Formats: sequence, structure tokens, C-alpha cells
Amino acid sequence: MQSTWSEIGSNHHPYENAGLIIGGLCRWGVLIWAILLIPVVWLEYLLTNLFKKIHNNFEGIKRIFLCLITLVIIAIMLILFIRIILLIIMALIQ
Repeated sequence: MQSTWSEIGSNHHPYENAGLIIGGLCRWGVLIWAILLIPVVWLEYLLTNLFKKIHNNFEGIKRIFLCLITLVIIAIMLILFIRIILLIIMALIQ
């Protein structure tokens, strides 16, 4: 059965609407990418807290070096997050 996003919500049966949504998301693998975003967001949060602790607890060269390393890791994770979001958006637009 071929369905479009506009059909979702047009009927009043919640199980059929949920089936259409899950079927549409699984068709492009968007559901898997969206589930992958959950640990990425938590990792980004934990890295940000680590950066704050490093900034508050260390002094001098050690502080600069550790902050720089955590900022590079945070930037890499942020780029990964943005790419996954763009992949999801492009799949839903098609």
C-alpha cells in the first residue's frame, strides 16, 4: 500500500495513523537515525559539562590543553548531530 504524509491524520483511527508514521519513517531509515540522535545529544551534554568542570578546576597550560581537546570533541559531535538532522530532513522532504 502506497501512502503519503498527507494521509496521516485524515482518518480517525490512531493505530492506522501510527502505522503510517512508523512505516514512512522506516522506509527511508529515518527512524533509526532519529533513535541514534538520542545518545548523541546526551554525549554532547556530558561533554559540555566536562568542559565546564575542566575550566573551573584547572589552571595554566593544563587548563588550556584540556579545554582545547574537549572543544574539538564537542565540535566533531556537533557536526555529526547537524549532519544527521540534515539527513532526516532531506529524507522527509523527498
